[in-house]
Amino acid sequence: MEKISRRKFIKQTTSTVTAVLAFRLMDAKADVTPIPSWLGPIQLGKANVQVTHLALGTGSNGWDESSDQVRLGKRGFLELVQHAYDRGVRFVEGADIYGSHLFIAEALRMLPREKLTLMTKIWNRDLPGQPFNGINKTVDRFRREMNTDMIDIVLLHCMTDVDWTEKYRDHCDALSELKQKGVIKSFGVSCHDFGALKAAAESDWVEVILARINAYGPAMDASPAEVMAVLERAHQRGIGIIGMKLFGCGECANDEQRQKSLEFVCNSGNVDCMTIGFTSTAQIDDVLVRIKPLFERRG
Repeated sequence: MEKISRRKFIKQTTSTVTAVLAFRLMDAKADVTPIPSWLGPIQLGKANVQVTHLALGTGSNGWDESSDQVRLGKRGFLELVQHAYDRGVRFVEGADIYGSHLFIAEALRMLPREKLTLMTKIWNRDLPGQPFNGINKTVDRFRREMNTDMIDIVLLHCMTDVDWTEKYRDHCDALSELKQKGVIKSFGVSCHDFGALKAAAESDWVEVILARINAYGPAMDASPAEVMAVLERAHQRGIGIIGMKLFGCGECANDEQRQKSLEFVCNSGNVDCMTIGFTSTAQIDDVLVRIKPLFERRG
């Protein structure tokens, strides 16, 4: 499927509405779908947000304004969001480089915004054909794209420098100011380097860390034991921890590996919630069945 640009997406708004009406939509005013008690909501560390233990990720193999979820097309994407919502998942993760913001905006046409937690990520460096335009202007664009006045969590995306807390101090300060103004509720960082992760764990600024963690090590910043030790330290300091890459970008694919990885992360007590990029409703149901007893034991 071809990549859908922002401009093309906007031109297709009318057809999007038609696609949405092609399957059952929830009447937001009549919404009675409960969140299972084991799934949440929970307070995410010291961040001023509540989340479910599972988030719907929208960035599998994501780059250049595309991802596996976006490549499903609008109808496929919205079916995933609706299905997850119907089963109690109230946390949606996006990012600028995934091209998912405009799809999320369409999801907000059918679901009550006040019952969803939205997280997105800023690529705070220049990209080919898309120079970074500063935190304030970028967050304003995000809000327009997702058609929301407020974004719950905004992260600096893919930090790889051990000194990122100093290198991007002005970006951190700008996000702090946006929180004070009520434009965002919380902020933090996603890490793709072990040094950057350790810096995040010791930072007084960070409220949320999105970290690569699984039981086997693929697509991680260090060994599972090393990463988990850093997450334990961060969690003890009150930082909310969101796990990603639980299945190692598909390398932990069989049933035994998936189960062991979910157990490793959920049973650690150091990871508050996880984001997983599903591409089918069956995958959502499978993970929910697997994590239910794990979070029930956590209480």
